[in-house]
Amino acid sequence: IMVGGAVDAETAAMFGKESETAGFFEQNYQALLDRLLVADQVLMTHEHLDHIMAIARHPQPGLLVPKLVLNQSQIDTLPLWSPGGVLPGAYEGLTPRLDGSLQAIAPGVVVVPAPGHTAGSEVVFVSLANGEEVALIGDIAWVMTNISELKTRPILTQYVAFDPNEDRANIKAQLRSLHDMMAANPDLTVMPSHDYDYLKGLQVPGIELLPEG
Repeated sequence: IMVGGAVDAETAAMFGKESETAGFFEQNYQALLDRLLVADQVLMTHEHLDHIMAIARHPQPGLLVPKLVLNQSQIDTLPLWSPGGVLPGAYEGLTPRLDGSLQAIAPGVVVVPAPGHTAGSEVVFVSLANGEEVALIGDIAWVMTNISELKTRPILTQYVAFDPNEDRANIKAQLRSLHDMMAANPDLTVMPSHDYDYLKGLQVPGIELLPEG
């Protein structure tokens, strides 16, 4: 199972961010495109462009589309990120395989709807064979301190970053739920998408990873 689709070169250039962690790595992006086709199922935590461009603009949509496990809001947003606002013909007839309820999609993998950051946001819970449990939370929180300190994004982001706006009431409730769930389950690993230093700390020593970036 693959979750999310990262940015393509065009999107990365549009962001134009300058920091020690920013940049576009063609080798990594190509590996992502390849692995999306190897996966049995492809999901997304939510439908923002920095998470789904490899899905919306995959060069082999005919091979990718049968693997997509999406909800209706995610499907409705895909054309926004396709060149010219038109999806390839392979996407015609794409129907949701997630219906807005809590759904088990594979052994040990459960998708939980969590609308707020976007209408189609969801959390992917994974129970690994070794007993470890992981929650992929997308952008409910950008960094772990959002959860530990119960502070969400500044309200200004609603006007400069998001269209449509977040449901801030839902986000605040979700942060509280994550905070309390982590306190009650200290072995649970929660993974936000943008906390670079925290995610680097979760890498397992001795496992070969893709090149830096």
